[in-house]
Amino acid sequence: MGTAFIHGVSGIDFKKNRCNSYKYLVYPEHLCFEISNNLESYLSPEVSNRSYVTSYEREIYPTENIYFNISQKLLKRDEDINFFALYFRGTDDLEHNFWKYIDPDKFPWVSKEERDKYGNVIYDYYRKIDEYIGSLLKYTDENTTVIVISDHGHEPVFEFFNYD
Repeated sequence: MGTAFIHGVSGIDFKKNRCNSYKYLVYPEHLCFEISNNLESYLSPEVSNRSYVTSYEREIYPTENIYFNISQKLLKRDEDINFFALYFRGTDDLEHNFWKYIDPDKFPWVSKEERDKYGNVIYDYYRKIDEYIGSLLKYTDENTTVIVISDHGHEPVFEFFNYD
């Protein structure tokens, strides 16, 4: 196989022909058809039955779980992969939407009730992604280079540049 990658998208639509929409997000292209024809089978029951605090989590957790399970299957079946990439989109999306619940100094207007309800959304998600990465690392050896990156750092921004 050589190279494989799966680029996450939020909210998979189980009813449409995904390869027309996502064919450039899965490589090699034949994997898109193989995966999309069996997509529902990659969702773990504990993720489908999990209780979520927000509708946003209800969308991201199943999507990320499917990408993790697909990745694990690909890595199990093909020892000749020399490049593999997987993108967990939720690290970006959840921080944009829930940072305010964990940073009372910069978001003093967020109520204690909101912090209590949503304060663990990011932390819980990161624990799950850490578990996924740990599982995928089992397919590596001493010759494997693993790179974990972010598309950008996260910090609330309250000041904007004035280019006038």
